[in-house]
Amino acid sequence: MPGVDWRAITRWTQRLGRRGFPFMVLRSRRTAMGHVRAAARAAMFAHLPLWQRWPLRSVMTLLWPVGALLETRRCLFQAPADGRVHGKWQTVRQGFQMWWLAMLHNVPPLEFSSYNLARKSHRALAADYFYWCENDLLRALNTRRRANIDDVQDKARFAEICRLHGLPCIPTLAVFRRGMREGEYPQLPADEPRLWIKDLAGKQGSGTQQWQLDNGVYQDSAGRSLTPARLAQHLLQRDCIVQPWLSTHPALAAPANGPLVVVRVVTGILPSGDVHRVACMLSMPNGRHRPILCAIDDDTCQVSRILSVDGSAAHSHPVSGHTFVGMRVPHWHACIELACNAHRLGFQRFAFLGWDVAITADGPLLVETNAGWGAMHHQMIEDKPLGDTPFATIAMAHLESPPCA
Repeated sequence: MPGVDWRAITRWTQRLGRRGFPFMVLRSRRTAMGHVRAAARAAMFAHLPLWQRWPLRSVMTLLWPVGALLETRRCLFQAPADGRVHGKWQTVRQGFQMWWLAMLHNVPPLEFSSYNLARKSHRALAADYFYWCENDLLRALNTRRRANIDDVQDKARFAEICRLHGLPCIPTLAVFRRGMREGEYPQLPADEPRLWIKDLAGKQGSGTQQWQLDNGVYQDSAGRSLTPARLAQHLLQRDCIVQPWLSTHPALAAPANGPLVVVRVVTGILPSGDVHRVACMLSMPNGRHRPILCAIDDDTCQVSRILSVDGSAAHSHPVSGHTFVGMRVPHWHACIELACNAHRLGFQRFAFLGWDVAITADGPLLVETNAGWGAMHHQMIEDKPLGDTPFATIAMAHLESPPCA
């Protein structure tokens, strides 16, 4: 047919074929996660009118058996060497397990290996994990609570909310928005040794730049040199926030090979206002590569387990050579307490938030928070499903409560 974008239709169909059934075949009876995941499935396309919603849900139902089979094949043959099964029958056996869990519990084949569901003990918990294709539930819960997404997406607004509630966060030196400097930050500092610049509404470190002061001139990693006034003119071309470069805690500087180390904390708030820690881990910088994930023992505040983000085992930092297991993390409990206080005081409209908390010599500082925080890495490093945390109980409490006015 002329004028039909078949490539776009193919991509759209492939995406639908990876999201599972729009309903649960089997639910967990062990925890409340069965009801939570069913609600997440029911929320798919809920914002669309009925005449659009039902055809999409029907297409998902028809595509998932084939989509899961194709994803299973891809995951089996693209798995890292240390996680790949060997032998034809072992491959067939694991492939059937992946596909069968996809049919019964909507487990994306990609996450089968991430959670080591080949092990029988883990496979029994498959229904209690929270999977990537169910993340829309987080947005639905925040909508019910009338949360304003700009409170967390806009870095300057986030910093201002923290300041108003007396929450320690990285200071703001300047804000550039729509070709103008915002009034409270009229001048770019001329004496700050190092500047850290990032997009005002980005995520995952988008638009980050580092500028270092040398003889009154700021220089970046690309070799550009600008005076403070010229740098300010340069930054007018983008929406960004300027903050001081922070040094990580001395106890972590050598193992991390220098960059700032952050604790990632997920918190949830009940309709009553009580805040609970859901999950947390240490994120260790790894140069230009994705960070190394570290699980921390709450009693000793020491690293108990480390993984790379693809789920493969890690033993030491590839650059510094430091081994992490047994390393004590300073201010561990203070970081968690700060995230919980911030959620309760300034961001209570959000059901769940994922916090980045910097560990400095002077204590923890809030870096940013995210409404869409991603469950996979937390479930991987803590080696347990979110169904075994307060997540399911908090989500159910919101689903059973009337929407906020």
